[in-house]
Amino acid sequence: MERFRPEAILFDVGGTLLLEESHDLAAGVCALLADPALPTREGPAAGERLAGELTDAIARAHAQNDELPLRDWLRGVCEDGSSDALRAQAEAAIWRAGVRFAPAPGVHDLLDELAADQLLLAAVSNSVFSARVLAAELERHGLRRAFPCVVSSADVGRRKPDAAPFREALRRLRIPAARAWHVGDTFAWDVAGAARLGLAPVWLSDEDAAPPGGPPHLRVRSLDELRGLFLESQRAAS
Repeated sequence: MERFRPEAILFDVGGTLLLEESHDLAAGVCALLADPALPTREGPAAGERLAGELTDAIARAHAQNDELPLRDWLRGVCEDGSSDALRAQAEAAIWRAGVRFAPAPGVHDLLDELAADQLLLAAVSNSVFSARVLAAELERHGLRRAFPCVVSSADVGRRKPDAAPFREALRRLRIPAARAWHVGDTFAWDVAGAARLGLAPVWLSDEDAAPPGGPPHLRVRSLDELRGLFLESQRAAS
């Protein structure tokens, strides 16, 4: 596909900016129920059952490409389910106990390069966790300052490849799709979804070949290669 210097780049989070080391919702739910500072309607003994119900509810939503926001599910779990502050604390507690990420190799150098060129950046993720939680995780790894915009499917109700998460990021950046890239590791969600909306998709993958019949896209195997691709687009534009 034609290469151009973007004015903005949207990034997937898990598998792109951050690499997942563990993801155990059951551990997170059990930790929440055991935390005396976060009153819940059931005690620790209900942890495995509630985690199973949550997993099933997520699967049903995802089968329709909908998202189940964890904060909504927590209405039925927290003792005061109407309290936004309590549900936000509970959501963060589940993340801390059940999810662990590490920065992808080369991510800091890449973001420094893009920041030096004053590129607009957004993080766009499929997640049951809110953008608030994702932003806190990016902050933990020293990445949050690069992203004025963090979008989670939990906050828009639909998952990539649906247009809603991409469109929300572009709206907040005030950039049309045709002047932006989207970088992600999942072909069906990131490449196909971005292409459908008119973004230039960049597939971050070390797989041998793309799925047949997919849309035109750029391809890199690492964030260092992505940095090189961006520098190449700069030279072509000058």
